[in-house]
Amino acid sequence: NGSITSLTLIQFPCLPMAAAPVDAEEVAITDASPEEPAVVARCREGHLLQACPVITESSLSCDICGDGIRPGMEVWSCRPCDYDLCAACAADPHGRATSRMERRLASYSAQAQVYADETRRAAALAELPEKLRGAAPDAPGGGEGTVQELLKWFKGDFFRWTNKPVCPGCGQPATESRGMAEPQEEELRFGGSRVEAWSCVGCDIVARFPRYNDPARLLETRHGRCGEWANCFTLILSALGFDCRLAVDWTDHVWTEVRLDGKWVHCDSCEGSMDAPLTYEAGWGKRLSYVVAFSPQEVIDVTARYIVDWSLTLTRRTQVSEECMAELVSAADGRARQLPGSADAAPPPPWRSAEEAELGGRRRIGGVDSHRAGGLSPEALRGRLSGSAEWRSERGELGRTIPLRTSTSPRSVSLGGTSAGGSAEAAIGTLLGGAVLEEADGLASTDLTADCAAVEIAGAAGAPLEDALLSSDGFTVEVWYRVDLGRLHRDAFQNPLVSRHGAASGWELRLTRSGGVVFLVTAVGRHHELEGNALSTAPAAEAVVPALEEGGSWSFVAATFRDGTARLFMGPGSEPAAELKLPSGLGLDSFPGPLLLGRNPAWRDRGARCHIAAFRLSWTALEPAGFLPPPEVATFEVAMAMPTAVAS
Repeated sequence: NGSITSLTLIQFPCLPMAAAPVDAEEVAITDASPEEPAVVARCREGHLLQACPVITESSLSCDICGDGIRPGMEVWSCRPCDYDLCAACAADPHGRATSRMERRLASYSAQAQVYADETRRAAALAELPEKLRGAAPDAPGGGEGTVQELLKWFKGDFFRWTNKPVCPGCGQPATESRGMAEPQEEELRFGGSRVEAWSCVGCDIVARFPRYNDPARLLETRHGRCGEWANCFTLILSALGFDCRLAVDWTDHVWTEVRLDGKWVHCDSCEGSMDAPLTYEAGWGKRLSYVVAFSPQEVIDVTARYIVDWSLTLTRRTQVSEECMAELVSAADGRARQLPGSADAAPPPPWRSAEEAELGGRRRIGGVDSHRAGGLSPEALRGRLSGSAEWRSERGELGRTIPLRTSTSPRSVSLGGTSAGGSAEAAIGTLLGGAVLEEADGLASTDLTADCAAVEIAGAAGAPLEDALLSSDGFTVEVWYRVDLGRLHRDAFQNPLVSRHGAASGWELRLTRSGGVVFLVTAVGRHHELEGNALSTAPAAEAVVPALEEGGSWSFVAATFRDGTARLFMGPGSEPAAELKLPSGLGLDSFPGPLLLGRNPAWRDRGARCHIAAFRLSWTALEPAGFLPPPEVATFEVAMAMPTAVAS
């Protein structure tokens, strides 16, 4: 039902709340007439529901029809399963659920008809850059290359993500939600029946965020969340002549499918990803139930393409029976091709039989499809990238997470190592792009050797950490790492070890192919870097840093920055291997992106491909005596974020 934002008083009878067994005495709705049989109400797990009056204002809603349950109404609940029904749905759960599913399928199918509208298609083509305007599925280089170029342009240059709408007064994001506003006539013209209202604290102005359904309008506004992104991108693909569909996930996400080389391919414009259908379950941590694809000529249930274990998915597909779902989808599919003025429908598209055979093969009962569970691409294993970290965390889509340790003396956040004290819940590390925890040389380490692997570090609520670069006491970053020098790029900027760095601001530790480390501080668009080399003839560096060979040993690096002076240490307890005084009066700016281990947050194709046994970031410039000691044998716990209901 989503996050409960207010206290709800429900007057439960003095009955035990433990779920009743299926064969317990039936508890029935009592408002049926004597001639009618009583209707038994159960939750999706088969537990009997308990009828109770709602006394105070609440944010409860019916799990079948979605209507709010207000004071004075009766709610039928299973509290252990957090399942609630209004009285009408409890009286006829099958009929109401069927009707709701039918309406939802019809609504999305009607929306998809606009992709065949020639006026909208022409408007979409007019927005494309000249080099993409003539692109087509059969263009030189193939349709796949064309779609990849479109994804890059759409995400990088054309559309922008909206966490919160911009205040029309000051131009800054409005920060406080005021719920939903009444749509205006102009908004309704373009399908904006849902309008979010946000207030700007500084200006006391309400910023409106209409959720437009008309992709032609989105070509003008060019912003939104996943629904707007997928809707607009699907229209563009359709305008170029691609067979494409809008894929709608019942757990609240939307993307595009495009037909390439005879098969339907997943394409998510929000993430800039393509052909990674298991991203949502394997990377984001979602628990999918229904995924249905819509185009002007078809409606098809494509859930099996996006899940690993069909038998487990069936336990979540409880809104209607599988037989009923198949009938409803088939009926909606036929209506999408219904001929004007006739009850007859055009035949299914030519690819239908092959696709149904493909999906049918994936709907295997009795365990995990080992082929799909193994060999996942790094792209499929990463958490969600679009949206603020706080919003992604609320939705449970950051991916697999590990608790980090925070301390107040010194103020720091750390992963692994032997740091004592502090809290293990105040910060979170999210494993992205195939990053895994493993034991290496007796140490619990983070394996970042996959091409897209990284650890994104954020506060416990998913909010970005305060940028240590702006700390008045300076900062220190320390890492125990192991790297195969042969896998590093010859250019150090391609090998970020720890990074909170963009084009004009931030800081970064980089590895060099010769075994050295570069510490970079960027201010006002100017880069200032110093390098320490493990193979240096400096006695201090030579004495404490093990030789780095192919598949080599664990090494330590630390960098400090304070009062404009950057220092680099190539071993614990050592003297500085390099030192640099930045120009006086240099303005330092915070980089707005996240802190990453093993990858650059602004250029995600840059990565160090290493193992990290311990990491610590301190909001003070430490002396060598206070550096991290060699890590000891330790274990990590990995959690799969569970989604909650947060609006997309």
